Formats: sequence, structure tokens, C-alpha cells
Amino acid sequence: MLLSYDGTLSEVLLKMKRFYIPRYLIAVAFFIVLAVACSKGSDSPVAPTDNTNNGDSLGGKISLGMPIETGDEIAYPVEFAEAADLYAISFRVGFEPSGLEPIGVEWSDEVGDEDATFHVCDQRDFVPLAFARYSGMPGLQGHGTIAFVRFRIISRDHRRPWIINDVRFLKARDSVGNNLRLEAGGDSR
Repeated sequence: MLLSYDGTLSEVLLKMKRFYIPRYLIAVAFFIVLAVACSKGSDSPVAPTDNTNNGDSLGGKISLGMPIETGDEIAYPVEFAEAADLYAISFRVGFEPSGLEPIGVEWSDEVGDEDATFHVCDQRDFVPLAFARYSGMPGLQGHGTIAFVRFRIISRDHRRPWIINDVRFLKARDSVGNNLRLEAGGDSR
């Protein structure tokens, strides 16, 4: 017999004290595992897991709208059209680093305060963005604006960003978790 029990429970627990793991370490480990599992290790926490199938149904089109320029800053609205239950989307906005420097993203009213949003402005030549509904609101329908991506103008010759038209980064899901096809419109590359 490998283990024998000849004492009280408190004596056994006292002997096992050397195997004690602090609660805060268990909590931290749990949250790390949860974060990695939710993101599947991608740049975007809501990116669909299947990188080869972008869905059969068209979820909508996204494009950059007319810019709003104020001094040495410029903001490009990310617009959607022909949307059909866009519940979670992930995409990238590319730019020329010699012409623009990203300084922020402002989410529109279409993306609620309770929705999960994600963006990073420290990549060399693109800004990854994503959002997912957690507010219980229905997915995006029709047309509207998702966000405004703000840049500092470095050179006026290279100041036009674009939606990166690559199925690895252009992802969408509907409210029941089906992958949707998302198309990049306008000046996309």
C-alpha cells in the first residue's frame, strides 16, 4: 500500500503543508489559461478559430469612409454596409508608417459600452481591431459606423490607410456563432 492513514485529518493536512499553493497563484493561473483559451493565441480576442473557412453567408462589407482632418490629426471612420447579424468581427487597418502614426480608436455608438472591444496601436504598419457583442443587443444590421481610427499625419503624400483584405484577418461571426464572410470595400489591399 502506497499511502496509509493513521492520523486525524488535521495531522494529514499539516503534513501536506509543503504542497500548499497560495490562492492568488491559482487565480492568476486560471485567468491566464482563460485569456489564452478565449483568444486562441491570436492577435484578436474574438477572432474565429477557423482560419481557412471564412463562412458561406455574407455578413457584410466594411470600408473606410471620408476622413475628418483637424490640424495634424486625421480620423477615418470604419463603416459597415449590407450587414446581416454581425455579432463579432475582427479586421486590420493598414497604413504607411512614413505617412501616418496611429494614435487611437474611438468606438461608435453602434458598438455599445458593454461590448468587448480590442485594438492595438503599436504595430508597425497596421492597427488590429475587433469587437464582440456582450450587451445582449442584436448583431449589426444594415449600414453604419463601427469606429474611428485616429492618426497623426507625418507626410501628406502617404496619408491614406486601407482595410487589409486577407481572410486570415478579416473575420466575422453571427449571434449563434456561425462564421460569416466579411468583404473589404473601398480602398482595400
